[in-house]
Amino acid sequence: MTSRGDHSAGFHNLRPVRRSLGQSSVHSGAYIARTAWTDARTGERRSYVRRGGLAAPVEVIGWEGSAESLCQACEASERRKDAQTARTSVLALPAELTDAERVRLVRGYALHLRDRYGVAVLVAIHQPEPGPDKRPGLNHHAHLLESVRRVDPAGRHGLGEKVREMDDRRGTGPQEVEHRRAEWARRINAALTRKERERAREAGERGEPAPEPLGRVDHRSLARRARAEGGQEAAVSEPESPSPIKGSRRARRRGLGGAGTRLEQAQRAAGRHAQNLLEAAIRAAEQGAER
Repeated sequence: MTSRGDHSAGFHNLRPVRRSLGQSSVHSGAYIARTAWTDARTGERRSYVRRGGLAAPVEVIGWEGSAESLCQACEASERRKDAQTARTSVLALPAELTDAERVRLVRGYALHLRDRYGVAVLVAIHQPEPGPDKRPGLNHHAHLLESVRRVDPAGRHGLGEKVREMDDRRGTGPQEVEHRRAEWARRINAALTRKERERAREAGERGEPAPEPLGRVDHRSLARRARAEGGQEAAVSEPESPSPIKGSRRARRRGLGGAGTRLEQAQRAAGRHAQNLLEAAIRAAEQGAER
């Protein structure tokens, strides 16, 4: 049976597009949208048409123009050779949802980013890669590219002031990252709750018992989850098994006690699953932006 905090769809990867690393918002956007664009600033063209794999049409939130015009504006609005021109996110999506439900989930999150920061967001949902046995994969995921500046029709290239609250590494930056991950987890859990109720209702109509819970996403770190459950004050005890597992030793060293052990086991299993599902997609996105 699944439990709260063990669902692998909590994966939320947020990274800037860095010109100093040879990356381009236009090329990153082309990869996300599975298309071919030429960066007007450099004249370099990249094509990702053959990759395919879009699960839904590309959307642009908070921008009057096309997806390409947004990415071009992100590049053109920055003059520095070491500028961060955009932010990208990779979001794991629950396989239990339908395609339409996943679209609504991601669109709602993109609208939240628009409303909170005043930015424009390019959204694309990618189909999962097939597994080693060629069976359909379950790593449904979405790619987001957002401007680092607020949308302003009177501004340069349609973009105005920078979203400084995301750039403050010692102040508001970590707080905003925490907010984004918590908001994404909240939206996933709400969608999973709706799906559970739908499945239970359908099972009841068929006269069948309700299916098992779908689990929930917990964006917090292992240490924070342990502290929330009183793990720091828990007594350190020897493992029940004569062959202690590594997770038990790490938990004791951190002073998390039994609560830390259980949480580490659950998070390690869920984290491995999520990481294995999405690390290939992240590597491909980074390579596509750097080449």
